[in-house]
Amino acid sequence: MNKNVQRGQGSIANNVPHLEMKFDSEAAAYEFYNEYSKRIGFGIHREYGNKSIVDGVLTSRRFTCFKEGVRGVGKRHQPKGEPRAEIRTGCLARMVISLDQKIEKYKVVDFIAEHNHHLQI
Repeated sequence: MNKNVQRGQGSIANNVPHLEMKFDSEAAAYEFYNEYSKRIGFGIHREYGNKSIVDGVLTSRRFTCFKEGVRGVGKRHQPKGEPRAEIRTGCLARMVISLDQKIEKYKVVDFIAEHNHHLQI
C-alpha cells in the first residue's frame, strides 16, 4: 500500500481525510479540506472538476496543494516584466472526491497527505 494513501483513518470529527469519507456536497468537501489544510499549514486549489454531460452535475473534483504543478505548463506566452519567484514545487498532496450516485454523496477516492516542501505551521 502506498504510504501516502490514508485508508479508513480519521473522520470528520477529528478532521483527518481518509478514503471513503463522505460529504453531502462538493462545497462541504472543499470547506473540510480547506480547514484541514489551514491546520496542517498549506493552501489549496480546486483543480479539475468533471461534470455529467447528461445533467451537468459535478461528478468528481480534485483539490490540490497550492504548490502543485510548475509554472509555464499550459501557458501560451511568458509574462512581461520581472519574473516572479517560483513557489510551486510539483507537490502531489491532494484529495479527490467522486459522486456516488447510489447514495447521492461525494466520497474521497484518492488522498495523498505527504508534501514535498515545508509546511507553514
